[in-house]
Amino acid sequence: MADYSDIKYEKRGRVGILTLNRPNKLNALWPPMEDEIRRCWREFNRDPGARSLVITGAGRGFCTGEDVGVLREILEEYSKPGATPQRASAIPQDLIEMVEKPVVAAVNGAAAGAGFGLALAADIRIASESAAFHCIYSRRGLVCSCEVWFLPRLMHLGPAVHKILLGETIDSGEALKYNLVSEVVPDDRLMDRTMEVAERLAAGPPSALKFTKKAIQNALISDLKSSMEYVSYVRGAASSAEADEGGRAFLEKRPPRW
Repeated sequence: MADYSDIKYEKRGRVGILTLNRPNKLNALWPPMEDEIRRCWREFNRDPGARSLVITGAGRGFCTGEDVGVLREILEEYSKPGATPQRASAIPQDLIEMVEKPVVAAVNGAAAGAGFGLALAADIRIASESAAFHCIYSRRGLVCSCEVWFLPRLMHLGPAVHKILLGETIDSGEALKYNLVSEVVPDDRLMDRTMEVAERLAAGPPSALKFTKKAIQNALISDLKSSMEYVSYVRGAASSAEADEGGRAFLEKRPPRW
């Protein structure tokens, strides 16, 4: 198990739990922390005993995006003549590209900027009643980041454009209404409920879930015909032993053993 400074990682049974651990900074991201997150994801991917991942934040916030000091450097650099385009955190995109197993975000408190994107990049999101999602870029004079990809796909286009352009906050009730989260639970129930979901995922067929994730991601950028061709391809790549066990369990009227 790797040693980390800005995050914590533990396993409970077959569930890995990554906790963003800069509570005095509301778990704001900065380059050393992002490096640790990626190292943790690689460790999680390599561990056959870890079958699902929970991501949450320590303290009273999930993640408020880029650290103020890092953001100040970006803005100062961008204000110079001939500056290159603004750097955006790649953490949300990396979560999708690097982690093949199911991911559940337990969103406690504020999720803003890249922290909002990190929550959206999870496969399932469960929010506490005090959670809030902040589209802050336009209020800082910045072009929005990965929310421009996620929000129109998860919400209707009209509300997504409204929130992005006006830089408005989405509270937990709105997040549930707009399908940004699967559930909203009392603050003191967040981790218990998230673990229930993560444990159900961990009990599922690992190969089938991995390739189902890939098929969903492919479908977002494909037409129907191409998507079905990709499904046929990944079915061939998935574990035939899992399919055999699933069929036998159905015929024998028993739970499958993955």
